[in-house]
Amino acid sequence: MIKLEALKKKDVGVSDILDAAQTIPTNDACTCDWIDDQWVSPKQYVEWAEASFKGKDDRGLVSTIAHAKQAVRRVIDTLVLSYHLEYAKRCSYPVKIDGLTYIGIGIDSIVHELIIDPRDELEHKYRVPEPEQAKNAIQVAGLFVAAMKGELERKPIIAFGWNVHSMHWQTKTEKVTEFKGFRTTPMFFIDVFGKQTEIKIVDPQAAEVRCARLNDFSKYDSLELGMYLRSHYTHSNRSEPGMPKTVYEALKSQASF
Repeated sequence: MIKLEALKKKDVGVSDILDAAQTIPTNDACTCDWIDDQWVSPKQYVEWAEASFKGKDDRGLVSTIAHAKQAVRRVIDTLVLSYHLEYAKRCSYPVKIDGLTYIGIGIDSIVHELIIDPRDELEHKYRVPEPEQAKNAIQVAGLFVAAMKGELERKPIIAFGWNVHSMHWQTKTEKVTEFKGFRTTPMFFIDVFGKQTEIKIVDPQAAEVRCARLNDFSKYDSLELGMYLRSHYTHSNRSEPGMPKTVYEALKSQASF
């Protein structure tokens, strides 16, 4: 076992991180639901769209389209964050959809036609949607949210090749995690727990933690990272132990990286 303090942080290029990542098997993943759990759920937005449609007045029709789009946007934005498509975060929704499709998450074109376009027309041309258009938007949003349920239930992947020895116990007031050291095998770690997200290769054998900032990933790099994470779900024997945010924060604190 290698001591925590033996590892030193080293900044490297994005390609070095991605090349090293490909050597770490993806069948065993560690997950963490780190995305803001205060967000309104997609299902809630669909319900608000349905409630807005009941009146069928102009205000209700406008609200129907707005809430239907929010349901779809909520799903898409969650998936973009989950797969760390950094380049797409501030892009248009068609660009986000293209990125998700590229890494293997298919999104039907009807979502764009009936949800994205009507709302854009509403915003830029100040038109009230037709009742049939609003009704279709609810149906599409509801079907889309239902179809993406399995995707959203997959918690974001934080690590592959977990190589840390740890002890856990419960005091009267809190759960405590103490990390004892590292095994010699490398670990791929997505550090979302600092001021900026860093992608890390924790390599005890080399006594270093190699790091690259997610902000430095190009579009192609981000898509490659997303496909690497996505490849986990192709394994029939995959496992996905989830850990709370506090465990990863404790690791960062105790290992000082």
